[in-house]
Amino acid sequence: MINRNQAKLLSKFNREMIANEKRTYRASLKIFKMLYKEYLQIGIKTPPLKDMQTSIRIAKILNSL
Repeated sequence: MINRNQAKLLSKFNREMIANEKRTYRASLKIFKMLYKEYLQIGIKTPPLKDMQTSIRIAKILNSL
């Protein structure tokens, strides 16, 4: 388990990483398709966008264009 200071540092790192990462629409779409393919292969029974963590990952990828 991480403490608050570590969580703040990790959050800052994630924000900086996303801000500095330059990705084209095609690259983001490729990542999205790969994640969706992995989702299907795993065989999860819930709808893909119902899971909040999946939605957040997809949003981060698409918003980093």
